[in-house]
Amino acid sequence: AAGDAEAAAAEAAARIRQAALERELVEAGRILPQQLIPRYCNELKLPRELQDAAMAIAGNTTALEIIPGRKPQVVSALSLHMAHYFFPNADLSRADIARHTGVSEMQLKRGHKLMYGSWEKLLPDNIKQSCDAEHIVEVLHP
Repeated sequence: AAGDAEAAAAEAAARIRQAALERELVEAGRILPQQLIPRYCNELKLPRELQDAAMAIAGNTTALEIIPGRKPQVVSALSLHMAHYFFPNADLSRADIARHTGVSEMQLKRGHKLMYGSWEKLLPDNIKQSCDAEHIVEVLHP
């Protein structure tokens, strides 16, 4: 029992150090949204396919400057939010994303509205090819 408590404390301390390092990198402008997504997906126990979709959305959002000036954790959270609509078996809510990314539910809702108009540029090809446009618009409509 004591060993379990020590291991849990060490794991918690490591997460705190990692979060502090990420904050420093974000503030210094040296981290990309795609670098945050794997950690969020791991913490949320999300499937690899959802992670890959979110990373593609984040990369496209950044490259095309769809929502310029947003912090990397906001872009990564919004990318997870957009991607999760195409993986209904992944048990994920806006509240879950907010809790794990530090981005408020209201920011997610507002950001989704900003990104919605550019869905054709943001979504990875495998999602666009597996769903017809009408279904995508219906699923993503804010």
